Amino acid sequence: MENLIPFTSSDLAKITNHRSGEIKFGEKMVTIPKGTDPLSFLKTTDAKYILFGIPEDIGVRANFGRPGAASAWNSAIQSIANIQHNRFCKGYELLVLGQLDVCEDMKAVEHLNFHNVNDRSKLSKLVEKIDKEVSHIIFNIVKSGKIPIIIGGGHNNSYGNIKGTALAKANQSMLLILMPILISGF
Repeated sequence: MENLIPFTSSDLAKITNHRSGEIKFGEKMVTIPKGTDPLSFLKTTDAKYILFGIPEDIGVRANFGRPGAASAWNSAIQSIANIQHNRFCKGYELLVLGQLDVCEDMKAVEHLNFHNVNDRSKLSKLVEKIDKEVSHIIFNIVKSGKIPIIIGGGHNNSYGNIKGTALAKANQSMLLILMPILISGF
């Protein structure tokens, strides 16, 4: 998980709007403590769901779609942090893992034209690279017995999501594989 930008408790505090008499998810959600191995923490945390962001829309662009899904992670995490924590809806059931580091990839596609065959080939290669990283992260989440919630990216990220889940569940005799939740922007 070397291409992961971890979400910290201070990141969470910056986006949580505190209000007297109310407890927000951002005050209760879990983050991986600094200096702690993410894989070890995933296995031991009581959090059931793992939030993971993919702030990219490279696959969307490659498929002649409208860019914009790259902003879904930032928008969603701010909204989630400000949901009211209560006895029916508990913030501590969520661990905010962080986001995939795709900054360089997004810079590389800024001026590519999806109508150009060579540019589409470059977009496809980046999608393959991101798929591998998504697959690795999802594999580790599912292998830890947690349920990933992926926010951002496009439908192309489903492949890494499905592959990571399938690899993690490969040695279990199951008729159905529980698919992680994929929240795709646009």
